[in-house]
Amino acid sequence: MILKKYFDNPFILSNKSVSAMRIAVALCLLIDLLIRSTDLEAHYSDRGVLPLELLFQYGWLPSYFSIYNIFNSPFLIGVVFAIHIVAALSLLLGYKTRWSSLFAWILLVSLHNRNHLVHQGADDLLRMLLFWGIFLPWGNHFSIDSKLTNSHQSEKKFSSIATAGYIFLVFSMYFFSALLKNGADWTKDFSALYYAYQLDMIVLPLGKWLSTNYTLLQTLTFITYYIELVLPFVLFIPLVSNYFRYLFLLIIIGLHIGISSTLFVGIFPLVSICALVGLAPEEFWNTKWIVRISNFARFGLINKIAHYFTIPPKDNNIGYYNKNVKLKNTLITWCLGFLLFLSTYKNYEGVGEYEIKFLNIFNPIVEFLRIDQRWGMFAPIVFRDDGWFIFEGTTIQEKKQIDIYNQGNVINYNKPESVVSKVKNDRWRKYQENILFVSQNIFRPKYCQWLIKSWNQGCKPNQQIYQLKIIYIKEVSKPDYKSGETSKEVLCDCVF
Repeated sequence: MILKKYFDNPFILSNKSVSAMRIAVALCLLIDLLIRSTDLEAHYSDRGVLPLELLFQYGWLPSYFSIYNIFNSPFLIGVVFAIHIVAALSLLLGYKTRWSSLFAWILLVSLHNRNHLVHQGADDLLRMLLFWGIFLPWGNHFSIDSKLTNSHQSEKKFSSIATAGYIFLVFSMYFFSALLKNGADWTKDFSALYYAYQLDMIVLPLGKWLSTNYTLLQTLTFITYYIELVLPFVLFIPLVSNYFRYLFLLIIIGLHIGISSTLFVGIFPLVSICALVGLAPEEFWNTKWIVRISNFARFGLINKIAHYFTIPPKDNNIGYYNKNVKLKNTLITWCLGFLLFLSTYKNYEGVGEYEIKFLNIFNPIVEFLRIDQRWGMFAPIVFRDDGWFIFEGTTIQEKKQIDIYNQGNVINYNKPESVVSKVKNDRWRKYQENILFVSQNIFRPKYCQWLIKSWNQGCKPNQQIYQLKIIYIKEVSKPDYKSGETSKEVLCDCVF
């Protein structure tokens, strides 16, 4: 019994922490959807940069599904987005939590499958958090469900196969990220952050300032690498596990604050920090100011909303969850355990030398559920190539060249003062990064055509264009702060 207790310890979570994570994940989902909603036509319709015909030819697997593929018009896609937002709001408030989690996850998988060219690591993490959330009792506190079912009176702590899945997800994100960083940048000369802060497409002012101190960057690279490689193992230490979790949370949150303040990587740091909320020990909720906040959520705002729902209270049970908040269904438990194994194996497959070939027969399951992940940011080394875009349009009337990426001004090949500020959001930054690869050049003409159409719809008649060249000025980062070489590459030239 004592051994079992110690074995269970690493996988015990606080009911309140998991419920708070539900709120954090729902907020991340809402932020993500609001950002994406500004590019409905461009990213998710047939009128945009990736029509379905092109998607099915390059970027679609037979096991994939997507509700977004059913619709072509931006209006109907907007309706699906609205439904997705409602599901996220329902998850936020904790109303029909299990079903809200399931619908939000299905719609998120559909969204990710619709356009892989804007996909990033934060999407894998958010999708997997929702997947495991379906089987976690994260509606037991700070929720409408808890008021309607008295589930807030459930056990303070619990463990299940779903808690193991969640903890292995957090572990995998950092440990396998470190294993993928096997280049000299990370393991020998520790120059990774030096080169990362040379990337004008993502570096922020604080990152530029730090980039002037090479010794500091080497030290930070060393610390970052070994934090990712070693620190995740403290999650499995059974003795005084609460203290090790506090240590893990403190260091990892600090790491993500550092990333978000120096590099433009979208919502990745935010989702990563929100993913850690579920690890907070139960004792955390006994802190005075935390008690006040949780009481407000439980008895203030939630009470007022729940007042409008007339469903009578039920026993302490939400969906799969019993009084002890454990899954009783043995079949479900074994299925989730197998999915956890497959998910972890797929992480190993990306870094391991040996392949278990017979497991490939389960790839359709992995692909259908999208439990695949890859934590390959800046791996195995940081890109040496960086640069900026020029969209050289030729006007219809005067046949002159203008840069539609610079408000239609005269072409200027010099580096902009701030390259990162030229991009609308991180989804577009990721898209532009992806089409730079030669293997993705098939997607460039549609981007070119969409740019011409969009520009002509919003500009003055004398600035409308009929031809556009997507030009990339590539700059190579060199060691020892030497000036990089630049070269001009025409990625696409099309007439519309």
